[in-house]
Amino acid sequence: MGGMTLPKIQCIDAQFLVQKTAFEVMDGGETYGKLKEINPDIKVLLSSGYGINGKTTEILDLGCNGFIQKPFNMKILSKKI
Repeated sequence: MGGMTLPKIQCIDAQFLVQKTAFEVMDGGETYGKLKEINPDIKVLLSSGYGINGKTTEILDLGCNGFIQKPFNMKILSKKI
């Protein structure tokens, strides 16, 4: 979703989330940290079109539950979940 921003996370009532590596306002590591503060039990699958690089590895090392390469379809997403 081009132009999507996540300036403020207030409430996450979810059990699972596919997260971009970076947003315009906050990077992926900061976003992941905020999500875990709000809901420590949330499962997060990191998504990027750039593959696993340094920033992606840093976020995965924070405890992110996995990685999925963009573009992906429902079959690939189902296998990851």
